[in-house]
Amino acid sequence: MKAELLADVESLIANLKTLPASPAVDKAIYHGERLDVAIRSSHNEGTRFAAFTVNKIVRDLGDLAPQAIVDTMARVRAGLEAQGLELQK
Repeated sequence: MKAELLADVESLIANLKTLPASPAVDKAIYHGERLDVAIRSSHNEGTRFAAFTVNKIVRDLGDLAPQAIVDTMARVRAGLEAQGLELQK
């Protein structure tokens, strides 16, 4: 389960890196990388914060975010929620 989640996070970061550079995209990449580290270290609060932030940025990108990024973010969100991490707090 954790391996699938980490693979989805890595995919999300890779997809974000294909977008044209902008402050929002750079911030999403940064927080995606922080999310990867937080998941690997089982740091729940760090995971929640990074996931919430990257999720918000992807949502705010709107039409600039390709469907692959939106779908991968949905899988990350679902994976975190399946592990009991609530992003809506």
